[in-house]
Amino acid sequence: RDGDLYGFGWNLGSATSLREMRLFLQGTGLGNLALKGLGFGLGKLGQLVTLRLDLSRCSLVGDDGLCAFSSGLGRLRKLQHLTLRFFGCSFGAAGLWALGEGVGKVKSLLNVEAEFFGLFRIDDASLHSFGVNLGRLARLEDLCLNFYRCSIGEIGLNGLGLGLAGIQSLTTLQLDFRYCCELTDTSFMQDFGHGLSKQVNLKRLKLDFGGCSHITDDGVGALSDALEKLQQLESLSLDFGDCFHISEHGLRSVASALQKRRTGRPDSTLELQCCFLFTAVEPENQWILSLQHLSRVLGTESTRSSDATSCDRVDSGSEPLSKPVSRRSRRAYSILQDASLLLQPMLEVAEPNSDELRTRSALVPDPYAEESLVSRNFFTASGCERGGLHSSVPNLYSLSNDGHFVLNCIERNRPYSQRPDDSCVRVPHLQSGNTIQKATLELKLPCAGLRFSCQLVQRVTERWGIKFAGVALIKHPGGKLNTVYLPGVLTFDPAGITGDPHSSERVGPACDRLQVGITFTQLCILQHGGTYEDLDKVDAAFDEVIACFSGRCVLAAWMRHQVEQACLQKAQAKPYPVFIQDLIKNGALTVEPENRRVTKEYLRSFELGAPVVCEA
Repeated sequence: RDGDLYGFGWNLGSATSLREMRLFLQGTGLGNLALKGLGFGLGKLGQLVTLRLDLSRCSLVGDDGLCAFSSGLGRLRKLQHLTLRFFGCSFGAAGLWALGEGVGKVKSLLNVEAEFFGLFRIDDASLHSFGVNLGRLARLEDLCLNFYRCSIGEIGLNGLGLGLAGIQSLTTLQLDFRYCCELTDTSFMQDFGHGLSKQVNLKRLKLDFGGCSHITDDGVGALSDALEKLQQLESLSLDFGDCFHISEHGLRSVASALQKRRTGRPDSTLELQCCFLFTAVEPENQWILSLQHLSRVLGTESTRSSDATSCDRVDSGSEPLSKPVSRRSRRAYSILQDASLLLQPMLEVAEPNSDELRTRSALVPDPYAEESLVSRNFFTASGCERGGLHSSVPNLYSLSNDGHFVLNCIERNRPYSQRPDDSCVRVPHLQSGNTIQKATLELKLPCAGLRFSCQLVQRVTERWGIKFAGVALIKHPGGKLNTVYLPGVLTFDPAGITGDPHSSERVGPACDRLQVGITFTQLCILQHGGTYEDLDKVDAAFDEVIACFSGRCVLAAWMRHQVEQACLQKAQAKPYPVFIQDLIKNGALTVEPENRRVTKEYLRSFELGAPVVCEA
């Protein structure tokens, strides 16, 4: 309770020799009074070197509390390592302004990590002040800031750039501005780009501007000018996914800058990851993991002509544009048009300007791939030559050179007492002990080469208010690119059931491992010439495993639908909420019981044009 931590914080000042303090208070419901007490005691810890404070989901923490805490923080003259997590708090501009002033006074800081994930009350002016204050930390080596879905634009980013210009000691810089939709190209051309170019000692750089839809090729070009000057860089990660206005031209500016930098340091190596997924960049260049790939981008002269006489249509079945355009412009238009079709229900009604909806949107956590999927190298490129999936995955499948496919998957968990049936009211109960279920199957697949290439990407991707942990990019020989969205641990499942130990509204590790394993199996079979009948056999093999240990029958059906559409039909799959709506209309899914309330709330928000993940 607030009073408890207030007293704790007030008395904390007596521990004058304390050098390290870690407080994990996430989800405790603490508020401003607790922060005031903590700030008072914190200011007396003159020997403190390390401070980590996690107030995630403490929604009662507002500006007053953070101002008091920041006052105490500013008196820590020996502090070197600072980690602050404010995901789900309620403070805004005044709080960030005070925090910047407090942090700026601690000139001994070497490492600063701060998460303002989803704090939409933060504005440009407060970030500008916070950024400028960071410029006072002359010894700072590592800086990691997360401003996901904050209401900031070019003024705030320029303020951060001004701060960066005052720091010459940075070796690591990570900035997350995903879905800060007010950002434009301007800041890249002004103070932010200038400040970044001053980081002559920078070795590791990660910039995430995914979903910042107003950023164009011009902004990427200006950023590239700064990248060219970072001669000490050893690791670079750029993410401009879902920035519809970025095309091959922007990518080529990045490639050119890094090539010039490499010319200046021929013996240098660079660990690289560039994401341009769901942009107007050519499909084969939307996910780049090596300098060699970038070199190929520059080595291939653009065949696009700005002479519009050769092309005046987007593609077959589309309406002609109002005037002839270049092929590059056509592709950007096509990307926007595809996105418009994908999100059509969301565009029919303007998004409500509600603090509650914005808060709930901001509180959606990032999902991640289940541990064994990573340890079994599902997402690695090793052994996936020419866009092929792994021919062998432990505890899942193996595929020999002669097309002999063997499925052998074993799962162990507590099973449902009754077989799940979504057409009826589900009141789930589990048996008392663990049991084992196996999925086994043997197939003879054709040996005629790969039907399509498949690239697996671990990247949080948001669609319809739902966050997915990764995507499978399906590219057909004719150049058609389709996407299969992959759930992760903590992905919201709108078909989930409140209180279900397996199939709740959040996907758990066991369900993620099982469902993604099934999807990979389907992809591998189809890639090597499998048929609809083969998919039916896979479904039959996993049927009892899902019925016992998962219960996510709707999610499994939609995942198969995605795979069929992407791999066999070469078409866009139905959005997950539309797929669920169709099941309800057909009587295959009932949502009347109270434990399906979240499903109804989510679908209602989707129909209103502002899909929001419900509290679950």
